[in-house]
Amino acid sequence: MISMITKYLNQGRNHWLVLIYIGLFCSSFTPVFTQNIYNLDNSKKYADYLLLSKQYKLAAEEYERLVFLDKDNQEFKVKLLQAYRNSGNLGLAINRIYSLGGKNIFDLPRGLSVEYLSSLVFADSLGKINLFLDKNPNITKRDKAVFKCSSLILGRKYRESDEFCKSKTKQNGLIPIKLKMITKDALGRKLKSPLLAGSLSTIVPGLGKVYTKNYVDGLMSLLFVAGSAWQSYKGFKNNGTKSVSGWIFGGISLGFYIGNIYGSAKAAKRYNKLKYNEINNEVYNFIQHYNF
Repeated sequence: MISMITKYLNQGRNHWLVLIYIGLFCSSFTPVFTQNIYNLDNSKKYADYLLLSKQYKLAAEEYERLVFLDKDNQEFKVKLLQAYRNSGNLGLAINRIYSLGGKNIFDLPRGLSVEYLSSLVFADSLGKINLFLDKNPNITKRDKAVFKCSSLILGRKYRESDEFCKSKTKQNGLIPIKLKMITKDALGRKLKSPLLAGSLSTIVPGLGKVYTKNYVDGLMSLLFVAGSAWQSYKGFKNNGTKSVSGWIFGGISLGFYIGNIYGSAKAAKRYNKLKYNEINNEVYNFIQHYNF
């Protein structure tokens, strides 16, 4: 086709006839390019592609359109909520569930219920999880067991979670093995006592930070307290109680000493928070990839 047009142009023939021919040729392909790419089926394929490729914000926009076009399609609603949740917009995901679920949130069908509970897990809304589990009749026993165990772990009720896992194991194994492993891991982790950390640093400056595995901070605390105390001692030794440097370095040493006690207690709390976060992240990762 292109070679024919070129031939006509090179031969200087009627250009207007060539242009008409080109127009007719292009119009013959119009149906191909004007297919309804925005119909429901094509839009669903595109939205699913965006969701699978982790383009969550774009996927949410597409699923919003699909929900508008087909208000009764539960799959579209579930995937819309997944897109919002995976994009990190938990507040919008939860609020959208309220608008999709109708007047009574506790009547949500299973798919929307599971997604609602998943969003609550990531938002650490443990009270709402337990309330929903008690009042929604549409979720399965396994769903209830999974989310109940997850909420216990996130609430740092590890022993209660362990007992719950054991009871459900006897009832046809409702608890996934991964959640049992997370519970056992949480029970086996040794946390640090802020009181003990502060007490150790009271006896030996920096020792509480060594206890919380902040070895460099512990050494620096010891050096600062000991160094300033030594300078204070030298000042008083040389000039007695009238020593200006003795009082100055004494005050500095006391400040470092008190600060190192407080800092050691805070270090223990930070250590524990880190361990709690590691456990919580295991639960989040499990819910994210669990096939409900």
